[in-house]
Amino acid sequence: MLPESSQGCKTEYKGKFADTAVPALILEMLKLGAVKSRLVAKITGGAQMFKFANTSELMSIGELNVKSVLEVLKKESIPVVFQDTGKTYGRSIRLCISTGQLYIKSIAHQEKVV
Repeated sequence: MLPESSQGCKTEYKGKFADTAVPALILEMLKLGAVKSRLVAKITGGAQMFKFANTSELMSIGELNVKSVLEVLKKESIPVVFQDTGKTYGRSIRLCISTGQLYIKSIAHQEKVV
């Protein structure tokens, strides 16, 4: 994922950009019967997997993605109830739709359930 669709790629790929993916996901959820006032967000990711000396902001894609997602959620009035972002390790997640529990796995860390 990239932070902003204005970075020049084809606009039909809404899922590739935080500023278009989040609103598209919300819209699809509403079409399936979700009630917007009941939506909450749990966000993970945004790791900086490769850190080099003199890294420019352009190389901080994870951090920029998190910032963009948080901005969209604020604009959409969707509260963030959990956040596990940044750091230098990747994560795998699984969401249990029926309970809302989010399972987060990462190397060298215990699985989190939130």
